[in-house]
Amino acid sequence: MQQNFGEYLNLYASQGLLADLSEFVDSGDLDLSKVDDSIVQSGMKDDQFLGVPSGTNALTAIYNKDMLEEAGADLPTEDWTWDEFEETAKKVHAELDTYGTRSYEAGNIFEYYLRDQGYSLFNEDGTALGYDDDQASYRLPYSCQRYGRFWCSTWIRCGSADSRD
Repeated sequence: MQQNFGEYLNLYASQGLLADLSEFVDSGDLDLSKVDDSIVQSGMKDDQFLGVPSGTNALTAIYNKDMLEEAGADLPTEDWTWDEFEETAKKVHAELDTYGTRSYEAGNIFEYYLRDQGYSLFNEDGTALGYDDDQASYRLPYSCQRYGRFWCSTWIRCGSADSRD
């Protein structure tokens, strides 16, 4: 069975729908020796091993080097920040009169942003939010407050964008 761990592992586990796979790991029938421990731990709940992710994903940015150079923007580095990403997009738009970026898929980007800030979307037992910063969504780059800006194209219609910076 494929499942999205972040969405369903806790739900299915709380309903007793998943079998503990620990015996298969302990016997060697399920060999996880080449799987990073952080990935293995994502299948743990209440000291039971309930699943193995079929894969992992990472947020990435793909850029047009020629376009950035033409706009006079700095090329990204490994420690590129959200703010630098936004400034690069603005510069491309200002210099080349084209979108500097496209918005991210809204369903996941907020959770990625929270992790980057040291928070999680939900608390450990899934009963409440994992952050208490009521301004977190406003600071999120490309949140609905920013979609109306012309340096960022989007496929989401969020209503009117305000002009807060």
